[in-house]
Amino acid sequence: MAKRSRPTEAPVEAGTPPADGDKAHKRLKRLERELAELGATEAKRLAQLNEVRARATAVRTRLTTLRTTVAGAHGEAGSDVPPAGPIGYCMRERRPVEISDPEPVTLSNGRTAIAGTCSTCGARVVALSARASPTDRADA
Repeated sequence: MAKRSRPTEAPVEAGTPPADGDKAHKRLKRLERELAELGATEAKRLAQLNEVRARATAVRTRLTTLRTTVAGAHGEAGSDVPPAGPIGYCMRERRPVEISDPEPVTLSNGRTAIAGTCSTCGARVVALSARASPTDRADA
């Protein structure tokens, strides 16, 4: 079988359009359309990014406010006022709170504790007292 050869193309000088102007025109239009779509996508993503940045700033502000409120309530950094009563762990709020209306109680296992209510939500809070040392138990 004879080998087919490609037709030779005439050399194209710089600055002259290619011989197939219709394909180049279609390719140009396609690339312009793709560039416009990418520009629209970029604008959309920038708007989303600005929204996320604004939300993050709002959350940071709320977090800072909450931290100062909690620190002030517990006598932590920034507050020189110590808590007025005993501190217990509120299971509803999942944080240490001051016990309102504290009263000493004895548990069924003989251990002493302080019971009362959470100062913010009203849930029952029990704070266990320190255990007596072994020498104290031997004397009793």
